[in-house]
Amino acid sequence: MTDRLRRALNRLRAFFRKEPLDQELDAEMASHLEFAIEENLQRGLSPEEARRQALVSFGGVEQAKEQHREARGLPALDDLLQDIRFAIRQLRKHPGFAGTAILILALGIGASVAIFGFVDAALLEPHPQNRRRSRRGQPVLAQDGSESGGR
Repeated sequence: MTDRLRRALNRLRAFFRKEPLDQELDAEMASHLEFAIEENLQRGLSPEEARRQALVSFGGVEQAKEQHREARGLPALDDLLQDIRFAIRQLRKHPGFAGTAILILALGIGASVAIFGFVDAALLEPHPQNRRRSRRGQPVLAQDGSESGGR
């Protein structure tokens, strides 16, 4: 349990510290690449060929960076924030569409609330005249203490 919590907190911390972590990752990858280049130079390759061989053996640098970012952060939250930024840009770009969409949503929500209110009052809530009453005019209580005939 504590391992999961620690991983979740590390991911949350990484989400808010992207720049320093990216700089650390760049520095670490550069040092690994330099080490591989030096190994290739010691084997007798030319500097250009040593660099090319180091890059080939290392694999795609950008793909490795992207995999590391996904592993350390919160990719779902990153995607959500990116989608929200895109939606806001599009709504600013087309204000007529934005106004129409907001108006339609407001009317739909208002109509749903009104219909639910009517259905709740008319169909789901029993009328006071239909509640069972005792001879003295008091509501009849069920065994659990609630009124019978109520909700």
